[in-house]
Amino acid sequence: MFSKFFKFFLFIFLLQYGFAQINYTGEIPLKESNYARTIINNNYNTYWSHCSDMILGTTIDSVNYTNPVEFYNRIFLQWNIGEALIPYGSHIDSVRLVIDNIRNSGGNELRVLLYNAKNQVYNTATSTLWNYTKNISDSLADVKSVSYQIDKTFYSGSKLCQAVQSSLDSTYFTLGLRTRYYSDPSYTINQCDIKLAYYFTLPPKTIVLNQTFNGLRIWFY
Repeated sequence: MFSKFFKFFLFIFLLQYGFAQINYTGEIPLKESNYARTIINNNYNTYWSHCSDMILGTTIDSVNYTNPVEFYNRIFLQWNIGEALIPYGSHIDSVRLVIDNIRNSGGNELRVLLYNAKNQVYNTATSTLWNYTKNISDSLADVKSVSYQIDKTFYSGSKLCQAVQSSLDSTYFTLGLRTRYYSDPSYTINQCDIKLAYYFTLPPKTIVLNQTFNGLRIWFY
C-alpha cells in the first residue's frame, strides 16, 4: 500500500503535470534449478551425462592403473524464468548465487567459472553444452568458495546480469559451471544446494490524470 505522504506527493505531481510514472520492483527468492545435469568428458573426447551427483573437476579411473583415464566433469543447471515470474520488459538489477555444502575429500576450496550455456539442459547435445564452457575467456565470472560455500551477488552491468537479461525472451536461463583448470580436484554438490535469486525492476506504470466536471479520474496504464 502507498503511504499517505506518497499519495499526497503523487496527487500534487499529477495536478501539475497531468501524468506520472512509477517503477515497481520484484524478486524471485533463492530457488534451486528446474533441471540439472552433469556432463563428463574423458581424455578421448567421449561425452556422457548423469543426473544423480553434481560433480565438478577432474576424477580419475582408479581401476585402470596401467593406463588411467581422466574424467572432466561440468555442471549445467536450468532455471525457468518465464513471464509469469519476471514480466516482459523487466530490467535485471541483480542476481544472487548461493552454493552450499561443497564437498571435497582433500579439503580444497572450490574455484568455479560460471558460463551462459544458452540452450536447454535436456534438449541439447552434450558436446554443445560442453563447448559453451570450453574457454576461460568466455566465462561470466570467476568465483571462489569460503568455508565450502559461495554467496555472491552480481549487480546490473555484470556479465551474469546481462546473461540473465538476454535470457528473458527464451524464458529460461542455463548456467554452466566448471573448475578453472583441468588439473583441479573433483567436488561434489547436490542440485538443491545450488540456488539463484533474481531482483528486477518491472516496466514503469504510467498514471494519467483526467479532470472532468464530475471530479478527477486517475488511470493506470
